[in-house]
Amino acid sequence: EGKLLFNGENTGTITFDKTGAATGADDGSKLTYDTVTGKFTYTRPTADVGGAADNYTFTLTVTDADGDTVQQTGSVVTVFKEPTITGDTGSTSSTVTTDEGNLEQGSGWETDATQPHEDTASGELTVNLDHADGTIRIGNLTIDVDKDGKVVSVNGNPAASLDGKTVPGDHGYLSNITVSEAGTDGSITIKYDYTLTNAVDGDGASGNRPADGEAGRGESMQADSFAVTVTANGQTATGSIMANALDDAPRLDVTPEYTSGEYDTADSSLSGTFTVNFGADGPSENAALKIEGTSVSLTEETSLAVDGGTLTIIPRSDGTYAYTYKHNQQDVTFGKKTFAVVATDGDMDTTQA
Repeated sequence: EGKLLFNGENTGTITFDKTGAATGADDGSKLTYDTVTGKFTYTRPTADVGGAADNYTFTLTVTDADGDTVQQTGSVVTVFKEPTITGDTGSTSSTVTTDEGNLEQGSGWETDATQPHEDTASGELTVNLDHADGTIRIGNLTIDVDKDGKVVSVNGNPAASLDGKTVPGDHGYLSNITVSEAGTDGSITIKYDYTLTNAVDGDGASGNRPADGEAGRGESMQADSFAVTVTANGQTATGSIMANALDDAPRLDVTPEYTSGEYDTADSSLSGTFTVNFGADGPSENAALKIEGTSVSLTEETSLAVDGGTLTIIPRSDGTYAYTYKHNQQDVTFGKKTFAVVATDGDMDTTQA
């Protein structure tokens, strides 16, 4: 855009001549002049997309009422737009969410917040190179495309394709990456899958805790971040792919095995079993299992003096725990006993039963 100033009668005319173009040829280019602001704008031909910048020479001729003319010749070099990256809601980042609880070692425990998510999630983002040849980089993956968005090389190999290519992260990886051909506006859509492969340490994380259960389950944490850059005509745009994981938490199931209703047996004892699934984060290194505030071994028998008797916990090979409470006095009738069991996982989420 530039400004056109001239002297003479206001009934003069402005003509536009395109070098090398036949008179009357319509290639989509045009020159418009605003008589109020004195500005003129040149629109490049429709076919002028991609490859290299083109140069157009034009001549402006101003003719007054008695035939006097003034000419000005100029050149226009088309300049391509800067490349762009568009992710979620207009940002430069595409974000997906996975769930630790669906990992092989996960608890499998679902809440309203976690139910829609699995260990793999799909996402996409849009880049625009303005129909120019360019390069797309996602993590350690380099994709060269032509002005039509067609992949011409992968990691410098012209014969390679994106089939089977993955991008590793700290807790998972990107796969099934596809690049669409450029649309009429130059936009290219990149689609991908992110797969979570191992748990994220959420110790100390806060916020986004759904109010439907034990602390930590469903809390969103960043699992991986992959840098995305696009380069065309010497200009670069940056963005990212963000992968989040919903935190897993321990799960407790307790099964009392009363033999005399809510009262004790003849030898004044109660027994039952409970199961602890520490989930994707595994058990805490310290005091992973506590009963009535006392640490219990995950591998060896533990006896606790509690509430007038002895509570014995015996780990089983199938991952369950047998418990027996025996009162210190024989033939004592008492109501049901309640003992608080607390399980803590590797990133300090707790569950109580």
